[in-house]
Amino acid sequence: MRITAIVFGALLLCGVSGLALANDGIVVGEGSTQGGFYDGPREDLIHEWNADQEHSPAGTYSGGCFAYPYDPPMEYTLERVEWLAGGLGGTVTVQVRDGDPNGTVLGEVTYDEVAQTGWQGENLVPAVPVVPGGDYFIIYDVVPDADASTAAAGDIIPYRYASDCASYGDIFESIYWKARFYGTSAVPV
Repeated sequence: MRITAIVFGALLLCGVSGLALANDGIVVGEGSTQGGFYDGPREDLIHEWNADQEHSPAGTYSGGCFAYPYDPPMEYTLERVEWLAGGLGGTVTVQVRDGDPNGTVLGEVTYDEVAQTGWQGENLVPAVPVVPGGDYFIIYDVVPDADASTAAAGDIIPYRYASDCASYGDIFESIYWKARFYGTSAVPV
């Protein structure tokens, strides 16, 4: 019985390695960085989409860009967006745009995504002050054939898609996207 418990405990630990765990809004981890991959201590998590849900790739990305309407839950300075990504390495770009998917770029970062599946991202340049009710889009220019950042359940997150990263189509509402938003709160949480 004891061996079974040890094996189960080891499997449980393997199942969450590379992922940070949330506890009362503060994210903790061991800490390592490789490319855009980061599993270290995080104390600036402001918002998340299905981060606590099991990762369940809905397939792979064919390429192009995804544009997510973003209504922040509070006034804060958005410093970083992370996706549960992996399966294949490559270059990605994340942008925050004003008004629509082709609007003014307010902040941007390009980084190398690694093949190891885990939360991946880099800090936006510059960081972007956001307010509830603001009209923002988060643009994710993906690694073709990489695993999609999706959950098995949770909240459906609306999005638009453009294979050329310019001609965005209609809004789709069918996928449990996974993302985490980090920043500095303008008001105490």
